[in-house]
Amino acid sequence: MTYQRKEVIGNSNWDGELIGFESEATIYAIQVCGEVVYVGSTVQRIKHRIRAHVLDSKKGSVLPIHEWMRKQNYKFDVRCLERVPEQSRHAAEKRWIDHYGFGLLNLTDGGAGLPGHNFAGSGHAQKIRDKLRRGSNCTCEVCGTSFWRKPRDMKLGHCRFCSRKCYQEWQRGRPKGRTA
Repeated sequence: MTYQRKEVIGNSNWDGELIGFESEATIYAIQVCGEVVYVGSTVQRIKHRIRAHVLDSKKGSVLPIHEWMRKQNYKFDVRCLERVPEQSRHAAEKRWIDHYGFGLLNLTDGGAGLPGHNFAGSGHAQKIRDKLRRGSNCTCEVCGTSFWRKPRDMKLGHCRFCSRKCYQEWQRGRPKGRTA
């Protein structure tokens, strides 16, 4: 005896013919302690989309939502906000992002890249750069100039001087080699 697996998608009759099938998207929220931190949309099942977020986070993605997941040790809740037709998912996601307002970890103000929207001149790229930028400002010990260093440079101790010229000036008059 052989078994045949049959998946039912939408409203279907016994012949496997689809009747009135319409793709749906789900608008979801990632939250902790009841506070929403991210709003997203997916045409997949929510658990598959969240699994993709977690895998990207574990691979070292520097997107704000993935860094937040690592800090939370992957302990958060997911809530389905709304099911909408796939064609209107971007508008629905934008509406929910506007509803929860400022402070979300979303990089855009609605939908997967906002299809048809021209980002040139809107400051969008700068917003993303600002959210992803890590490091801090340092002050040169010689000239007092303020300068930016990335975390990896700070870890190596390259945060005391703004340039090689300032470092060499600081070295003048100091003995070379080891001092006991």
